[in-house]
Amino acid sequence: MRRKTQNLICSLLLNCLVEVAAAESEGVAPVNVWIDTDLACGATVTTDVDDCLALAMMLSSSKYRVVGISTLFGNANLETVNLAVKKFRTRFAESYPLAGFPNVYVGSEKRIRIIGKPVTTAGSQAISLHFKHNRSILLALGPLSNIATAIMLNPWIVQNIEKLVIVGGTTSNSRRFFPGDNRLISFRDFNLIKDKYATAQVIESPVRVQLAGYELAAGGIMTREDVTRLNIAEPLGSYLSKSVEGWQAYWQTSFSIEGFYPFDLMAARSLIQDDTIRCECSTVLLKTSGLAGFGTMHSLRVGEGNREVLNCVSVKGLSASIEKGTGPI
Repeated sequence: MRRKTQNLICSLLLNCLVEVAAAESEGVAPVNVWIDTDLACGATVTTDVDDCLALAMMLSSSKYRVVGISTLFGNANLETVNLAVKKFRTRFAESYPLAGFPNVYVGSEKRIRIIGKPVTTAGSQAISLHFKHNRSILLALGPLSNIATAIMLNPWIVQNIEKLVIVGGTTSNSRRFFPGDNRLISFRDFNLIKDKYATAQVIESPVRVQLAGYELAAGGIMTREDVTRLNIAEPLGSYLSKSVEGWQAYWQTSFSIEGFYPFDLMAARSLIQDDTIRCECSTVLLKTSGLAGFGTMHSLRVGEGNREVLNCVSVKGLSASIEKGTGPI
């Protein structure tokens, strides 16, 4: 019975991808998406920028309707994130004066407490309220604190989450990623590790999960020049291009790579399965280290365990995916 239930969940996720792709081709109403983000582009020259690229793509495309945005800590502290979102919103309004901007709700400033009820925030409450009454896709570009809180306090909302797209997971058995040749410099599965307890709560819940992890992001390297191909209007396009400079330089210095892996942008692209991105039924296991019963999660391993998910990987690389997935309003 458990396997039949898991297969049904995966079938529902695959059907969702097919329906979204069909809606795009038939020119019907845009797909509703809630975005949970730790956006902090421009905060420092070494701050991750691909949240901003993903949000710009989603907001400037006629294929999606962003119905709400919740913020949380991650790439920076919550105050810095909220300031970055305000700056992004100003640039977006200047670039797309007729588009409007979804409501923004301030969420978690730190990871969930293991003991006791999680602390509710405007962000987690907004997620709960939206999915109480509406069926939408939930795109998680940061740690899972807001989403785990909403699900823990209101578990029935998972019925209205068409799918939860998580930036995380890997087919590698390593707990670290090595994008460059230097094996001394690496990084971990950032969004999942930032709030391990939240990750565990989400994975253990019945929500339909789609993973956009390391292998998807590593399918192509993005550069500042690639930003122009996203067809983002000015002055937002120039603002994002400038923000990419420092991030690209950081990757060059750290990993000797001319560009960077666009984790969040590719997660947004994975909303539609086409000939550039393949999403397949798989399983995941929360890998832990330490004594039995006292272990701590260190990675989310695709291909192990029995928790059914969709796992997305790049098929034709970044260039083809960007050309397929974006467009101006």
